[in-house]
Amino acid sequence: MLFEIKAFMADVSRMSMFTDRQRQCLYALKFFGEINAASKVTGLSEKAMYSIIRSAGDKVNLTSLHHVRQFVSSNYNVLNER
Repeated sequence: MLFEIKAFMADVSRMSMFTDRQRQCLYALKFFGEINAASKVTGLSEKAMYSIIRSAGDKVNLTSLHHVRQFVSSNYNVLNER
């Protein structure tokens, strides 16, 4: 059990569970702060952006956009590593 928790934490720190598209959208959300601005930069519709960010949030058990924004703010440098 402890090993599984350590492995999960290592994955979270590397953001390896996110796809490249999810990392791109999370980075854009962090940088621009608003979905509409981030969606324009990434070339996605706002609906697609919300969907991708919700999917990324689900992977780390975050239930709202507010929580995803807090998560991205605290893990900003990690998102840029890959």
